[in-house]
Amino acid sequence: MKRILIIGAGSGGTISANTLSQKLKRVIKTGEVEIPVIDDQGKHIYQPGYLHIAFKGENPGKIVKDESKLLNSAVNFRVDPASHIDLNERRLRTVSGKTLSYDYIILSTGCRTTPDLIPGLSGENYDFHTSPDASYKTWEAINGFEGGNLVMGITTLPHMCPPSPNESVFLADEFFRKKGIRDKVDITFITPYPRTYPAEAVNEWVEPLFEERGIKLETFFNIDSVDPDAKKILSVVLEELTGTMDG
Repeated sequence: MKRILIIGAGSGGTISANTLSQKLKRVIKTGEVEIPVIDDQGKHIYQPGYLHIAFKGENPGKIVKDESKLLNSAVNFRVDPASHIDLNERRLRTVSGKTLSYDYIILSTGCRTTPDLIPGLSGENYDFHTSPDASYKTWEAINGFEGGNLVMGITTLPHMCPPSPNESVFLADEFFRKKGIRDKVDITFITPYPRTYPAEAVNEWVEPLFEERGIKLETFFNIDSVDPDAKKILSVVLEELTGTMDG
């Protein structure tokens, strides 16, 4: 039997498992192929929904589903985090101590944010890419913001979902306009890229929208540190930005 082992049941792992199980359903039925998927929590979070929680106040529970209900019945799903992979021997060990051999492996463990790499950033920022709860915390801050300087953008590279930083700015702009306080909020978008959106073809229509909506732009802005007490962000070339939203 050939075993295709998939680690991680996020969007990539789920799509891979369902696509392969559909294409290989005949040999799976005959026992020639097995597709096990292992995950560390058993819950699937629809990450594009983070934006709707953070800027529209959606219920965080709406984007969380049982992973077992999303996978094809031909897939063997188990909740048991991987602890070690031996690529030479083609074996995986899980936290529970079980060992799985494999013929092919798909790593779909995703990525994680590391705000502690930037001095002062950890615990003093809002984000919508780490969890539904973090996204809702952002919503509470946005919803309670009555005016001042709002700095949004990309802290470092690489980052998740290329369009989401721009989307978040447009959603914040829309929210404050509907609330009737857009004239009291200065929105600044910071990015380490040389333009608003990294792909020039997309940037050609995104950047004019920034200008039209009065969104300030700071390109080539690479964050060096954050001073949460002074509410200032310092770049590696000593540029300084000030925000007024409490973190």
